[in-house]
Amino acid sequence: MKTLLKLCLTLVFILQGIQANAQHLPEPKKLTDFSFMTGDWEGTGTSYTRQGPVEFNVTETIAYAADSTTLLIKGHGFDDQGINHHDAVGVLYFDNGAYHMHAFTKQGQNVIAYVTKTGDHSFDWGFDLPNGGKIKYSASFTEDTWKESGTYTTPDGTQSFPTVQMNLSRK
Repeated sequence: MKTLLKLCLTLVFILQGIQANAQHLPEPKKLTDFSFMTGDWEGTGTSYTRQGPVEFNVTETIAYAADSTTLLIKGHGFDDQGINHHDAVGVLYFDNGAYHMHAFTKQGQNVIAYVTKTGDHSFDWGFDLPNGGKIKYSASFTEDTWKESGTYTTPDGTQSFPTVQMNLSRK
């Protein structure tokens, strides 16, 4: 019985400490400067593979989550035969003075990427690969359009190859 009482008291003190620390956390940054992205989008995409380009139809849905401190990005792309070529989820957020995106693909891969605003309605995002190469995407938006392209740069930095291109319209 004494052990149970000690455990309960320990839990109470831990919870009080968590609550006290939570009261002193800074106000989280809301991603209002990315509001241009929210909504439903559709259009076409092209993946550039070793076998050649693959074209597909794309839908993307972007919505705020966690009291506007994150953007949830969900994308799907199917070709005319119904083959899934694009199925990804990203969570855009601000942490430690910078924007980041945690992205997940249908192949089970995930990465935490940098995000750099390049204009009022544009940004780059990307990440380093284990082999020393780099992946970089550039996205730009107008009120009704979203254009995004990706490139792979070789580890020695001497060559770049396209990886993907999307041209979407707001639904």
